[in-house]
Amino acid sequence: MRHIHLQTTVGQAVAEHPDLARIFEHLQIDYCCGGRRTLGDALRERGLEPQTALRVLAASAGARFTHEADCARLTMPELLDHIECTHHGYLHEVLPRLVGLADKVVVAHGERHPELARLRELVRLFVDEMQDHLAREEAVLFPCLRELAGGRPGFWGGLEAPIQMMESEHDESGRTLREIRELTDGFQAPADACSSWRSLLQALAGIEFDTHLHVHKENNILFPRVREMLAERV
Repeated sequence: MRHIHLQTTVGQAVAEHPDLARIFEHLQIDYCCGGRRTLGDALRERGLEPQTALRVLAASAGARFTHEADCARLTMPELLDHIECTHHGYLHEVLPRLVGLADKVVVAHGERHPELARLRELVRLFVDEMQDHLAREEAVLFPCLRELAGGRPGFWGGLEAPIQMMESEHDESGRTLREIRELTDGFQAPADACSSWRSLLQALAGIEFDTHLHVHKENNILFPRVREMLAERV
C-alpha cells in the first residue's frame, strides 16, 4: 500500500486506494474529472483542515470496506473488460428506462413542480450523450486499445485525439450530473413525490456514483497508461 500525502492527486489516491471513492463521494470531492487536483487543494476547497482530514483518509485507505476492483493492478485488457462489463453494462441496463420515467413524473407532477421540465431535459441530454459515448468507446476506441495492448502494429499516434474527445465528453457529463444534483437538492424526494419520482431520483443517484467511478477509471488509470505506452513507441 502506497502512502498518500497532501501532494498526492485525488485521482491517484483513488486509483491506489479504491475504497476512498465512497468517502470522496460523501465529501463531494470530484475524483474523476477533477482527479488532477492535489488532496491538499481538494480538502481545503471543502473547508476541511488538510492534515486532520488526511489522517482520516490514510486510516480509511488501510481498511477495505467495499468490493470495488483494484483497477490500478489490472492489465489493460482486464481493465477494458472490467469497464465494459461493470460500467457500460450498468448504463446499458438503466439508461433506456430513464427518459420514460422522467416523462411520467413530469406528466404527473409538472404542473405543481415546474422544475421537473428542466430535469427531464437534463435526463434526455445525459442519456443521449452517454449512449453515443458508450457506442464509440465500444466500437472504436476500446478495440484499438486492445490491439495496442496486444503489441499489434498500427498508427497509434492517432489515438490521442479520440482520447481527448472522451475526456471532454466526461467533463460534459459531469456538468450535466452536477446540474441534476443541484436541481433535485441532492436527489432528495419532496413530500408529495410518488413512487415513480422516488425511483427516478434513486436511479439518478446511482448513475452519478457509477459515472464518477467510471470516469475515474478511464481518466486517471486507463488513459494515462495508454499515453505511457504511446510515449514508449515514439
